[in-house]
Amino acid sequence: MVKRALLIRLGALGDTLHAASVACLLKGHYPDSEIDFLARAECRELLAMIPAVNQVFTLPWRRIPVQWNPRSADFLRELNQRQYDLVYLMETNPRFMPLFQGIKAKEKMAFGKIGEVEEEKGLDAAVPNPIRYQRALWALGMVPEGPYPVQMLISGEKIEQATDLIHKLGLEPDKPLVGLHPGNSFRLRKRWRRWFHKGDLRSWPEQQWCDLISNLFDREKQLQFVLFGSAQDRLTNKRILQSTRRRFGKPCPPRSPGKIEVIYTGASTSTAVCIIRLGSTTL
Repeated sequence: MVKRALLIRLGALGDTLHAASVACLLKGHYPDSEIDFLARAECRELLAMIPAVNQVFTLPWRRIPVQWNPRSADFLRELNQRQYDLVYLMETNPRFMPLFQGIKAKEKMAFGKIGEVEEEKGLDAAVPNPIRYQRALWALGMVPEGPYPVQMLISGEKIEQATDLIHKLGLEPDKPLVGLHPGNSFRLRKRWRRWFHKGDLRSWPEQQWCDLISNLFDREKQLQFVLFGSAQDRLTNKRILQSTRRRFGKPCPPRSPGKIEVIYTGASTSTAVCIIRLGSTTL
């Protein structure tokens, strides 16, 4: 029985969204439980849209090692007052282990090679990240085996804002909309990853996004395209948009504004006929 759990994932928005599926999994089987989430400050607004998460904590000065962080003692004291039944660290970076070790709980587990939950050898790279996170709980018998999706609750106000934004972008809500999320594109990848992980889906060159837009538009002239992402993705989206416009000329048939931030993404996707993003999972 899990009455109170703390989930830890201090990655970017996509990583946090994948890890949030564990909160939905626990809440689905323990509806009276309290699920806390420790995440980056930038992800607080995203987690606020997930009803399974009761409380969000953000780590002060997360890039400073815990043992040198002057606020660590007070932060750990606050967490330990919660008296967790379960603490689950979904990180593979060993620098988070001191934090994990300092949190008290009846049951503790860490994902990846740094902790008790080891990845299976030869695991198919196509296994979605949410499944990787959830199966640790399956193995312990805490929940029945079976994938559980992320469940988001988007307020009517956010949906109205998203609809207004679609109008402002010059798109027509009645026509099919294709969302494109290049995210961590090839140009932004670390150089060593470009050479040694050439099969990494997240290393898709920008030109291939342009080809994708072109091929889809050739099949269906009514399609509208939106490039979305966080502020970090703006330059990538701008380059793809410029390249697409050069190919099609002006006016550019596939309109691809890259101005939608993540807070509107959940609401905007309700009108989309297709969402295309990088990685092995669907947003």
